[in-house]
Amino acid sequence: MEKRRNFRKLVGHTCFTILWQFVLCILLLYIFPLMGILVVALNGSTKVFLNVFSWVYICVVLLILISFHMGRMLKKIKGEMDAVYRQSTWVENLEEKSTDGIPDNESLQKNSNLQRLSIEEFYQTSEYISKMKERILQMIEHEKGQKEELAFQVAAASHDLKTPLTVIKGNGELLQMSLQDEKALQCVDDLLIAGNRMETYVRELIGYTKTYSVGTDQIRSCRLCDLVGELKEQAVQIVAGTKEISFAFQDDAKEDGDNEIKLYEDYVIRAFSNLISNACAYSGKEPGQIRISIALKDMELTIKVWNDNSKVSEDLVEHFGTLFYREDSSRNGKEEHYGIGLAFVKRVADMHSGQAWIKNVDDGVEAGMCIHTKENMFEKTLS
Repeated sequence: MEKRRNFRKLVGHTCFTILWQFVLCILLLYIFPLMGILVVALNGSTKVFLNVFSWVYICVVLLILISFHMGRMLKKIKGEMDAVYRQSTWVENLEEKSTDGIPDNESLQKNSNLQRLSIEEFYQTSEYISKMKERILQMIEHEKGQKEELAFQVAAASHDLKTPLTVIKGNGELLQMSLQDEKALQCVDDLLIAGNRMETYVRELIGYTKTYSVGTDQIRSCRLCDLVGELKEQAVQIVAGTKEISFAFQDDAKEDGDNEIKLYEDYVIRAFSNLISNACAYSGKEPGQIRISIALKDMELTIKVWNDNSKVSEDLVEHFGTLFYREDSSRNGKEEHYGIGLAFVKRVADMHSGQAWIKNVDDGVEAGMCIHTKENMFEKTLS
């Protein structure tokens, strides 16, 4: 392995190399041949002088040596600088991280490249990046563990709530059939309404937490036209159960209808249902309008849902996908929105290494998601 030097020593070493090679070239290519010519000159055959051409020759040799060694030194600096730069971009590809702390082949290769660095400053920088990388990965693992633990606790608590909710609803329905007093019946009705809302809340929360335990075995392969047909049917059912709303379904993926795509189909359909339900809830005065568009480009499926006469705040755009976030900060609105539906949409987009959004468009609101439909593009860690 080449000896490691700092910049000062590297420059000094280069200058020393230029100097001794210059002296060697002058001795071998100028002094010794000149001495031979002088011997001949002493025999009276010719006469030799140290003229201007000799100085030109010496200068050319020196310039060649300086250019060669300076170029070599700069090439070495650039090569090691590029190596350190590539090491610093590791965050862009976290899935290259080995599992359970066992280094993979690429990690071993990076360590080998680290050992080959011969400039002290670059070596120290590379060591610092490696330590920082390990620290960040530890923090990511810790955060991932906390997130999984929180998801488990929320799921467990939600399941625990299902039993008392069933009892409350069952007893409420029994009282509703047996009571005759009007005030008592009103109280029971309120109890059942609250119980139904709580049941919906628990069901949505359980559905959201399940996304943190999905595996690749739940990836489904289907034809695009079949998925579009299912989404259209879902839209018709949801819109039919709400106020008077007209909707247009724009299928820009007809030409690719026979394409096979891979995705978490059940989760995508449910995320689409959440988008439609949200659009129905916030559409304008009756009759409302909803536009739905679906397109496939470069194996990326884009779903957009637009509703009229509505507007979202910048705060909601900023916090889109945040679990439990609601524009109604008092959280006492009468409508059954718990800040889970759009968070579920964002989570499904993340599962497919895609993106989700909400924004104000054409005197209305557009919400949508763009997802990859290639299995190797899906989120690797599902965290």
